[in-house]
Amino acid sequence: MRKDLEKRSFQRLEFPIDVSVEVQPVEDTSRVLTPLPMKSRNISEAGICLETKVIEVQGINLIAGSPSARENRLQMHIKLIEDEQPCIAWGEVRWYDLIREASGCLYQLGVEFLDIDGEGKERLTRFLKRHRELPRPQGGASKTLKQF
Repeated sequence: MRKDLEKRSFQRLEFPIDVSVEVQPVEDTSRVLTPLPMKSRNISEAGICLETKVIEVQGINLIAGSPSARENRLQMHIKLIEDEQPCIAWGEVRWYDLIREASGCLYQLGVEFLDIDGEGKERLTRFLKRHRELPRPQGGASKTLKQF
């Protein structure tokens, strides 16, 4: 994509992070669903791109509804640093993509953060700043920045 067409406000950090995702149906907030383990593809202050092979849990589809009115919210436990408590964020799927692989299908879910609990927002900002300032390896970085 050309730089002059870029619409994202926040830089994304390409970084694999363990994320436990709990689907919260808007219609039935009392229903408790099994958490889904996922990995991030990238993350920014505004949202996260998750990768998963599963988009349905106990009959509830993560991407049900139109992009501007999804039927479900996601509660995400984002493990920014191994020995610390996860950052808890709530979000909504804004886009998704299907990638066909030899072993099956992989979904990428673009999730916009709606809220981040307690000190989570500051912890996320520090995490992103620290990893953006790390020196990049010669011959191309494995962790690259993109605009989100």
